[in-house]
Amino acid sequence: EQYLGSDNTLVDTDGDLLPDGYELYDTYTNPLKWDTDDDGISDGEKDFDDDGLTNYEEFLAETKPYYYDTDFDNLSDGDEININFTNPLNKDSDKDGLDDDDELVLGTDPLNPDTNGNGILDGKEKFQQTYVHEVLNEDCAVSEVSVSMNATGNLQKTMEIRSVMGIDVLSSEVVGLVGEPFDITTTSEFDSATISFKVDKEKLGEATIDNLIFLWYDEENRVYREMETVIDSENNTVSTTTTHFSTYMLVDSLKWFEAWRNAPDYSDYVKNADLDMVLAIDVSGSM
Repeated sequence: EQYLGSDNTLVDTDGDLLPDGYELYDTYTNPLKWDTDDDGISDGEKDFDDDGLTNYEEFLAETKPYYYDTDFDNLSDGDEININFTNPLNKDSDKDGLDDDDELVLGTDPLNPDTNGNGILDGKEKFQQTYVHEVLNEDCAVSEVSVSMNATGNLQKTMEIRSVMGIDVLSSEVVGLVGEPFDITTTSEFDSATISFKVDKEKLGEATIDNLIFLWYDEENRVYREMETVIDSENNTVSTTTTHFSTYMLVDSLKWFEAWRNAPDYSDYVKNADLDMVLAIDVSGSM
């Protein structure tokens, strides 16, 4: 106080409602001037971070005067205090496992851990949701990937869909591939999900939408498996249902099954032979 020239008998030397220490270490304003920048508004009445709270209100709430969203829940400190009545210092005000902003998106009460009173915390409840991924590659025959399911949490935060074209080399070279392969992951809990690919018919080349089928990559057995596929020609969508996520892609079924029909079958050579070892030499170029 002596060094700064402030009054050691007063909490707030300049009378701007902000304690001298708070001005020095939090707002970085002059504790000796009621209006540090001389614009006619006191330091306590200013809102440095435009979050709807004055510096004085930030002091009372213990929020940060230069952080629009102190607890990083995508809600401004001002909205939390004045509109939602949530805790601006805790992103999960009711401690139910759902962040305050997610509760507002999903329609639950951020101040009630069990909004519908069914004995299940909102963070464990499953909500019908859809996540949509817009494909960036304009040349890709698949323009959009969407996932719809009953799931915990907010899919907009918990789900990721990304193209692995050129990254996952095997998936990128699957016979009859249409568009790009997409890796789908989520941290949400769910029972089943519907995956839909929106296709651009003009970019299908020799393939037709009616001949498209879904494949998924079975990591455990390292094989691609066909899935039951639903075609909606009117809306240009191809859909399938799954209970887990992996890498998914569309292929031209004609090319896919033709490749397997032409694949060599070594079983006849081995079936009646008295052999201890068989070597199968792959000359397809992929090995």
